[in-house]
Amino acid sequence: MVVLGCVFALAAVTFLLRRPRHRFFDLEDLASQLLTVNASAFLNLVDHGEEAYLKRHLPPMAFRRIHRERMLAAIQYAWQAAQNARRLMQLAEVAKEDSNHKIAAAGESLYEQALTLRFCSLQMLPRLALSAAWPAQAELPGTFADGYQAMSWRFQTLARLRVPARLSRAA
Repeated sequence: MVVLGCVFALAAVTFLLRRPRHRFFDLEDLASQLLTVNASAFLNLVDHGEEAYLKRHLPPMAFRRIHRERMLAAIQYAWQAAQNARRLMQLAEVAKEDSNHKIAAAGESLYEQALTLRFCSLQMLPRLALSAAWPAQAELPGTFADGYQAMSWRFQTLARLRVPARLSRAA
């Protein structure tokens, strides 16, 4: 039964990380599809110090209810980050094929960062769900915020490179 569960989990991760099907060519269209993810709020939700504070100052039933709500909100943030990473992977796929070497290199860098963040975000989902069911049972990776910030910076770099290229083609 455990082996079947592991095979299913591996198949699910492979499915979620598969190569994107759709390609974006318009940065404005992509930007409109990105979901808002507040990495600071996410870190507050999963902060062990904050959890310990709440546990000390709330009755056990209230703590479990609030902890569950916090973990469900953290799951939503992690899912939104995974969706943003998927969309940015799609953009990076197109950019990697660009004839401009700087754009292609920026696309490669964005793709690698987005893939790493997508994997990290998807990996956190079951841990957060476990923590929602049983408080303090899941250890979470601490690199989420740094990874999300790096991915955002790489997207902005690529956007700055692509916009002037598009404008020069239109002129």
